[in-house]
Amino acid sequence: MKKNVTRIRITFIKDHGKGHELFCDKTLMLRTAREVGDEENVNNYVLCQLKRHKRFGEIDFVKA
Repeated sequence: MKKNVTRIRITFIKDHGKGHELFCDKTLMLRTAREVGDEENVNNYVLCQLKRHKRFGEIDFVKA
């Protein structure tokens, strides 16, 4: 059975100043990862949202 979780590592994230925490929480739906080098386990829905924002140049990540 395939797991519904993927571990990602952030390699680039655009700085949004004061709203950076809000951007990570509400838009990217990340729980703990905020800076380059942070790792987090995400489900497939969050992974899809991250891929969407990767196309816009907001974030870049690799599967760890």
